[in-house]
Amino acid sequence: MDGVTVRKIETKLAGPIIVQSDRTVLLEADHPGAEAAREALAAFAELVKCPEHMHTYAITPLSLWNGAAAGVTADRVVETLARFSRYPIPQTLVFSIRSEIERYGRLKLVVRGGEIRIESADPLLLRELLSHPTAKPHVTGERTEGSWAVPEMSRGPLKQALIKRGWPVQDMAGYVDGAALEMSVRELQLDGAPFVVRDYQRAAGRQFTAPGAGHGVIALPCGAGKTIVGLRSTVSIEFYARGESEGGVGDVYC
Repeated sequence: MDGVTVRKIETKLAGPIIVQSDRTVLLEADHPGAEAAREALAAFAELVKCPEHMHTYAITPLSLWNGAAAGVTADRVVETLARFSRYPIPQTLVFSIRSEIERYGRLKLVVRGGEIRIESADPLLLRELLSHPTAKPHVTGERTEGSWAVPEMSRGPLKQALIKRGWPVQDMAGYVDGAALEMSVRELQLDGAPFVVRDYQRAAGRQFTAPGAGHGVIALPCGAGKTIVGLRSTVSIEFYARGESEGGVGDVYC
């Protein structure tokens, strides 16, 4: 074209998420980068609602501690949010993320001398937390500085009491093996239809039985096949097991 200069202008596509100061994250479902952002957010945020075009996630202390238990660091959370965010991240949220993840691992349940103990490198913090009325009944005495004995039946209630006060416990005490039970999953259902285990169910089962795992919660929507995940996990460990859900408790056989 005579007398006209045509220039190509490159524009950076805005990110798929909006990080808000109330700790919610909005994900634009139709954005080209939505799938990558969704996978990254799943490591440390909870999906609250997912209407057609805009999904809402919440960054809670519990979701951060669950992420920390899986090896997610504060730097990774902040970097992920910055990478996908359309706007700058509120600095108050960055501070909260770092301070909350820092709490994970400061209290630990371990086994020493054949008994379960709760320990901390900060004895004063531990003594203060264990003096609270909700935690005190679940310890039997200080063995050494920063190490208190925990009765076997108090293991769960103590963790619940402390996490309600904002202090998660890294449980490294392990479990006693159950009775051996050789088992397998049917290839065909009783009606003759193939028994199909979906890819995400296999992945959840592998995560649950991975080295260093073996406890925790697998959360799936209604109808997604939590029982099948439980069966696959039980087959992998080959022990007698018990399945628990909001609907009740049942022994698992196969």
